[in-house]
Amino acid sequence: MPKNLKRKRADPFQVKVSELKAFIAEHGEYPRRHGRRWNGEEKDLYGWCGLMRRERRDGWLPEDRAEALRQLEGWEWGKDEHEKPRLEDLKAFLAEHGDYPKRDGKREGEKELGTWISSRRQEYKKGKLSDEGVEALGGLEGWKWEGQFEREEEEREDPFPGRLEELKAFLERHGEYPKQGGKKEGEKELGKWISMRRYGYKKGKLTGDKIAALEALKGWRWEGPVNGTREDLFPGRYKELKAFVEANGEYPKQGGKTEGEQELGKWISMKRYEYKKGKLTDDKISQLQELPGWKWEGPFEEAGQLEELRALAALRELTGGKIQ
Repeated sequence: MPKNLKRKRADPFQVKVSELKAFIAEHGEYPRRHGRRWNGEEKDLYGWCGLMRRERRDGWLPEDRAEALRQLEGWEWGKDEHEKPRLEDLKAFLAEHGDYPKRDGKREGEKELGTWISSRRQEYKKGKLSDEGVEALGGLEGWKWEGQFEREEEEREDPFPGRLEELKAFLERHGEYPKQGGKKEGEKELGKWISMRRYGYKKGKLTGDKIAALEALKGWRWEGPVNGTREDLFPGRYKELKAFVEANGEYPKQGGKTEGEQELGKWISMKRYEYKKGKLTDDKISQLQELPGWKWEGPFEEAGQLEELRALAALRELTGGKIQ
């Protein structure tokens, strides 16, 4: 075989399906638990069938694989064929309660889910949990493979307000929404939190006030990529800043009297920092410099002084720049 031609590696799942089909064709039935037929491989095939059924029950058997098994004549999922996957139950529990279920818990369905979590952790420890299971559970907000799922007492009651503030701060710092695979500080956990809130909304588990709080964020969406990029956030913030300066005759301060002023003060600080680091585009630099009394460093002019600067700028425009 030429060196530039490589044999395509066979999909282990498809190999097992082919073996199962061959066994059924030869023996007219599915493999048995203690069977020894087929050169002693019957028992292994039986175990593989059980693994596929359990992975579907747990919630991480890919749909294309599930469909391939359904196409086999006589295939059955077992007594819990119509039950919701355990992973879906866990996500719903997290969305509703904000913490992980415990084996001795008293909330509806908590004991069963707590026991299920314990079993999956043991499988992971022994190297018996499939890659799909590791990825599905590891992607949940706050998931740990050992130890307690620790949360502060106040946070256990309702972690939403604190997480929402963290998300707002992230948007202010980075100008975009966090991703589950992101590398910025705190980004992965916030990305997972967003995913869980979206899931809770889809399942009707999110209260009206929380829905309103999330929808108030710039660029928020309930599905698909979140739109909050720097390009999305700048125009809106710039308009807010311009309106504030026109209405108040001065620039907002981070220690201002209202939350809106404080947020705009923080935004200004970030734009100055980006300018200093060379990360602000020319068009945004120009827009900010068009504001009366704008500075890239140091305190802004007070209200009266800013009015004088604004009048002087208007006079310069009228005289073609002859007034200095």
